[in-house]
Amino acid sequence: MGATNSACSSFKNSSIQSSESNGYPLPYGMSATTASFHINSSYRTLYDGLLLLVKENKYADLLVICGDDRYPVHRAIVCPRSTFFKEECALQYGERDYASPSKPTKIWIDPSECESHVLAAIFAFLYTLDYKAVGKQCLTFGVPEEVEEESDDHIASGVHTPETSTPSPNESEIGSIDLDDIKRETPTSTSEGRGELPQTNNQLIFHVLVLDAAHKLAIEALVDVAKQKFVTRLRAVQATPELIDCLRHLYGVSNRESLLEVKELATQRAKANFRTLRTFQGWNDLVMDFPEFGAEMLKRFKIMW
Repeated sequence: MGATNSACSSFKNSSIQSSESNGYPLPYGMSATTASFHINSSYRTLYDGLLLLVKENKYADLLVICGDDRYPVHRAIVCPRSTFFKEECALQYGERDYASPSKPTKIWIDPSECESHVLAAIFAFLYTLDYKAVGKQCLTFGVPEEVEEESDDHIASGVHTPETSTPSPNESEIGSIDLDDIKRETPTSTSEGRGELPQTNNQLIFHVLVLDAAHKLAIEALVDVAKQKFVTRLRAVQATPELIDCLRHLYGVSNRESLLEVKELATQRAKANFRTLRTFQGWNDLVMDFPEFGAEMLKRFKIMW
């Protein structure tokens, strides 16, 4: 079950035993020894139902704000899979969050910590188990255009401002959702970005950004997927300017622990393709601008240098 409608007819499952040991029921037709299962109509309708929540903009009870962009999502989807969102919601409702969609919540995320187009990919993953490194994400969060001009009583979002006027203890950070906050669609990864690192067509950098954000938002499954996508792309690009730009980004964020593994993989690729990479414009600037990278190359190519 991925981001497209052309899902495979079977799915390898390595967490069945873990689910059983936690006391969770297994899907129909599966046991602790099942190695794969067929994606039948039951799984498909469950998956399609999740997508319809976003496509029809229904029952959203959490509004995530990043810069100028708004993401109306569902606590039941994002909180069980992200410690960050779970803890942020707990600030208002406590550890026992039984709040219904009649009590919507706002969370602000600083774009310097997670850029909006990266957040769009993260939410796409949380709903579809996949994300795209280029182009528009398969899901767009926001009120459909055809209902934007209708009255508040007819907005399809299912999100409204609570009648109570009592402010919450953390109202400066988390509060009720105003209708105007969700009348803006999220950006695509190809539109112009903000800040020093704009939204880019460099797929390696995008996977790095998603990986870093997945660590910050405590989404373990996305950490694994982003890392796998990075490795796959790294094998595909071989020696290209895309790798040089990615190395600039990785060495530019210093020794951030969450990125050390992919940083090492990219450096190994640079070593393996050194003779070709040094012919590209930008290689000399990379070595000069980031002495740490130059030192790594000197250490790994003592004879050559």
